[in-house]
Amino acid sequence: MIWTLPVVPPLQITYTVNPQDAWELWSSVRKDPEEENKGGEEVKENSIDIEEVMSFMQALKSHFYRHFRLDLSAGSLNQVSTALGSAKYNGRIKISNSKYMITTLTLLTECALLKMPI
Repeated sequence: MIWTLPVVPPLQITYTVNPQDAWELWSSVRKDPEEENKGGEEVKENSIDIEEVMSFMQALKSHFYRHFRLDLSAGSLNQVSTALGSAKYNGRIKISNSKYMITTLTLLTECALLKMPI
């Protein structure tokens, strides 16, 4: 993640998170679909709630503050990157040309073709 803090001159912070640590943090803030289904409505297991994302981001900001005493909430998140691609604040999305991405797109294409009516 790349954050920009509004100081003179602007401070750009690159924040890298270990994938295993990010997964453990995500698992800790992820809501249990069974627990959320109190009204008897059908809940999709693969859906992500905005509150979960907000909790995840707040936990990352808190962790950064504990270690470096810089409040990322004062700035803006300009870019998020993973091994599969990146997304920027200005709306640009870049998908990598890695073997993982090609495999993922191939798998998605095959799944879509299997579900198409003939």
